[in-house]
Amino acid sequence: MSNKKTTKNSSRDKKTKHSKGFQSKKKPNKTKKKNTTKKQNPKIQEKEQQKQKQKQKQKQKQNKKKKSKNTEKSVCIRKPKKKQIKSERTKKTKNEIQREERFQKIIDSEIVDLEKLRNLSWSGIPNKYRGRTWMLLLGYMSTNKSRREKTLIRKRKEYEEIALKLFKTKEQRNEFENKIIQQLKLDLPRTRSDQDIENAKLEKLSNENFKTLEADIYWCFTKLLDGIQDNYTYANPGIQKMLYKLQEFIHHINIDLYLHLQKNEITFLQFAYKWIHCFFLREFDFNHLIRLWDTYFSETENFSIFHIYVCAALLNFYSKEILKLNEHNLIIFLQKIPNEDFTFEDLNLILAQAYTWKIQYEHAQSHLKN
Repeated sequence: MSNKKTTKNSSRDKKTKHSKGFQSKKKPNKTKKKNTTKKQNPKIQEKEQQKQKQKQKQKQKQNKKKKSKNTEKSVCIRKPKKKQIKSERTKKTKNEIQREERFQKIIDSEIVDLEKLRNLSWSGIPNKYRGRTWMLLLGYMSTNKSRREKTLIRKRKEYEEIALKLFKTKEQRNEFENKIIQQLKLDLPRTRSDQDIENAKLEKLSNENFKTLEADIYWCFTKLLDGIQDNYTYANPGIQKMLYKLQEFIHHINIDLYLHLQKNEITFLQFAYKWIHCFFLREFDFNHLIRLWDTYFSETENFSIFHIYVCAALLNFYSKEILKLNEHNLIIFLQKIPNEDFTFEDLNLILAQAYTWKIQYEHAQSHLKN
């Protein structure tokens, strides 16, 4: 028994020794592997990152190819529409080029034919020629090409002399003058609050251009006021007359609209006063407003007469919406007509209607008395 036990124990010892020896052999190998992995990690990581980047690039290229194929299919379907749009654009640009050439020819002539210039300007003036055209139509710039520069230089010098006399420093001004200037500082920014004047692109304008621009604006404004001075004198007699004419004319052409306003106790003074006083400065978008003034300055007679018919045409244009509204909503609509969807086509329709009414009724004013 003892021999058997000893043999068993010896066999166990051998096994344990063998296992221990096996483990001892493996341990240094493990440590070696760990050490080697630590040393090889950065290189392996770099290789793996490069492989991943290559795979991502390949996937991106494949996705781009798929997208390009899809877009090619869609483009093939929409090709005729694109061609139509291009042809329409070329037609518009050709018309614009032709109009610009006509303006250039008239303005550069030795003596400007104002009748031709008015007829051409009535349907709108290109931005490039608007400044010179307005100065010619208002009578500030000479129609004689040889005298034009001399008269402009003389008028600009006159403005400088007026400015030196009137514009004083804060210390030189009295209390009343300082109050007026303070009020102007408040009123001017909110006149066109939707226009970002501070960030406007004025890089091309030098200090000299600013000086001449200020003088030109002053003289154009004085020419503009020559025909509408009654609007801005005491009690505004000019505006009162125009309001009366507008009221009587609406009574004549659209009795339903006139009665609807009376029914809701709304007077023309409540909404049309600022239309006449500011010539739609607050009602229209700036681009639409300039287009409107192109037509106003092209009128041979005093454009304030034509302005009455434009006011009537505007009311008639929105008559369906006005007839649906009552009391409070109606006065809000009239005091601030929503012009988000208003287009140049709408403006052209209003101007065309106003022109036909002016031709039809202005020289036969018995309709205002009946």
